Amino acid sequence: MDTTHEEFYVVAFTLLTCEKAAMLQALDAFETRAREHFEQEDS
Repeated sequence: MDTTHEEFYVVAFTLLTCEKAAMLQALDAFETRAREHFEQEDS
């Protein structure tokens, strides 16, 4: 797995395994990384 996809995986895994108290922060991080990830793939 390359670095870009590994970073995406870590953010996604964190969202899936976080506690309720950290959910909004994890969701925000996932949204940011997903946008960056797919913008990079589209360019």
